[in-house]
Amino acid sequence: MTLLLQAMRSFLDAKASFSIDCMDLDFRDAVRRNRLAPLLAHVAATCALDPESDAWLKSACHAAMGETAARAAPLRMMQEQLDGIRWLILRGPVLGAALYGDVFLRPFGDLDLLVPEADVLETLRRLDEAGAVPLPGALEDAYYLRHHLHVQRYLPGPVRPVLMEVHWRVDHPYTLYTPDLNGLFARARQVSVLDAATPMPDSEDLLLLLAMHALKHAVWLPVWVEQGRVPRLLEEGGLMSLLDLALLCRRATNLDWALAQRRAVAWGAEGAVRTCLDGIEALWPGFLTEVPRERFAPGNPGRLRRLCERWGTTGAPPSKRKPSRLWRWKRGGVFRLVRLLDLAGYFWPPPDYFDRRYGEFNLRRRLRHAISACRALGENGLALWRAQGNAIHMEKGRE
Repeated sequence: MTLLLQAMRSFLDAKASFSIDCMDLDFRDAVRRNRLAPLLAHVAATCALDPESDAWLKSACHAAMGETAARAAPLRMMQEQLDGIRWLILRGPVLGAALYGDVFLRPFGDLDLLVPEADVLETLRRLDEAGAVPLPGALEDAYYLRHHLHVQRYLPGPVRPVLMEVHWRVDHPYTLYTPDLNGLFARARQVSVLDAATPMPDSEDLLLLLAMHALKHAVWLPVWVEQGRVPRLLEEGGLMSLLDLALLCRRATNLDWALAQRRAVAWGAEGAVRTCLDGIEALWPGFLTEVPRERFAPGNPGRLRRLCERWGTTGAPPSKRKPSRLWRWKRGGVFRLVRLLDLAGYFWPPPDYFDRRYGEFNLRRRLRHAISACRALGENGLALWRAQGNAIHMEKGRE
């Protein structure tokens, strides 16, 4: 793991100081799990690898680059199909083009498209006209539109269908984030991705979005930062999220840290940003010497998250670990453990959340929010039960 971190540090510092003789199975597994083959091939271009390691790295890199080309191909079609609709790509290919200097150095699994909530149905209609289809086994769109943050579609591609997530929120409705979505679209900038002009968030918004997304997938990162166990992130396959942020800090020369901090406060994302910046510094000491981390208030994992981290992880690597039933309890991406942790805080949030969302804080507002949260969760559960029943009925009908 240390060797892999050193390889990534050489890329971050733009230095050709990394060297390696061979890659054992554990090293290869970490590279695969964190989708780092193209980056590793880039920094190890001058290394004298043994024939087996060299063949493996070239094969892994070639496969990753092929997947990236296929998954980015629909962007040109989207330019035409979504004409007149405000949209942007949150991560994936825009990060490769804007931060890594080469879209092929930053593999991604799907296209995360953000559109205004009022335009979701029209966006889905246009994508469906272009050949997009729902995922097999997915729930009906109505459930996701009412209770979720995105609807998934498969888009036709030159090699295989490409997974797309049409977002109208940047995170689940039960989080305590309050992002400025209208501002996101107003401040969006364009980057060229394989000759397709593609809108993406500006630097300050991107900082917040990447930090929020990192904590969404690296559920235990706040605990690991607090306990000095950040390298555990490599075992979970989440290193790319901190690499994205590290490159943004280094290469976004126009990033206004004072403005980013003000937006982080308004969004409720200060703790997420500070956690990720502290995580980067823990992995690559000295890399953020010019980044004002102290501007952002430290996050607090909370007692529940600390307890769940002890219960939800074991010493076994992810490839050999048996996931808990709670972690696997979902259908169509509806619930995950991080969502249940978010939900626990959503019922009784801190006072600053009320100021950000409602513009006031008092006992009456707190009680009304708690009642509304209970009602929303009940409606969600009932809608989920009905949607699952409809899906099972349709599956039986097709049989």
